This record gives sequence, C-alpha cells and structure tokens, in this order.
Amino acid sequence: MKISQDKSNIGKVFTFRIVESSDSYYLCKTLDAEKKSKNIIAVLPKALINKYFTHALSTLEDCLFEGLVLQLQEEGGLPVISCQQDLIHLKEQIPKSNDDLSKASSFIGLVSSVDRKGVTLRFFDGLKKLVLVKDLETSDNFA
Repeated sequence: MKISQDKSNIGKVFTFRIVESSDSYYLCKTLDAEKKSKNIIAVLPKALINKYFTHALSTLEDCLFEGLVLQLQEEGGLPVISCQQDLIHLKEQIPKSNDDLSKASSFIGLVSSVDRKGVTLRFFDGLKKLVLVKDLETSDNFA
C-alpha cells in the first residue's frame, strides 16, 4: 500500500486492470511491477473515463488500460487516475507547480468548476487555477 501513496508517481503512466467496481469509481491495480507487492492500487472515477472506453469495461478481468496518476486523494490516500488518452498524450503540458503555471502561456488541465467568475482548472497533485472570464479569448456558450 505504501508504494501507492508515493507522490513521485504523480504524472506517470502505468498499465492498470480493474479489480472492483462501484457506482462512482473503479478500483484498479497496476501490472507493471516486478513484485506483486510493488503494484499500485488506484481509484479511477467514472467521470474521468473516456465515453468510448466505457463499453470495454463490461469484462473487468480482461480490461487492461493505460492510466495517468493525477493526484493522491488526501494525505496517505490512494492515487486518482485518468484513462483519457488526450491527457496521457499531453501530460508534459500539465503543470506540476505554481512555477510551471506562471511560466506557461498555455497549459492542459481538468475543469474542476465553472461559475460567473470563470473556470477553475485542476492540475497534477491538486494544484488549481481560476481562469477569469475576462482572460478568456471568447466567452461564447460560457455557462
């Protein structure tokens, strides 16, 4: 379990298999480690599953997929992963620190919330940034 809580895994991609399902998430385990005790156990929220991937999850035991470690749930918690291929391919553009945010003119993140002020984006390790509506190039169809 300790290997699952290693912050150095954030931003890395592993091969996972689903071991258990619930209404809102899947519990997954890596298959990459040399020893079984070194495999990572992670949570895959159903909201972070690509809609084209959902049909493949009907046979859980046979389903292998790549997952990107986004963050730990909380101090000492399990990692949260995403299997969205766009995020995996663009992982180098996802900021890991406030320094990365201040240096970049553009970056990749998950939408955490939307309100009248703007869009809150979430990055690796729980890092967040509010993008104000006035900073957006266009606000057409903005909720």
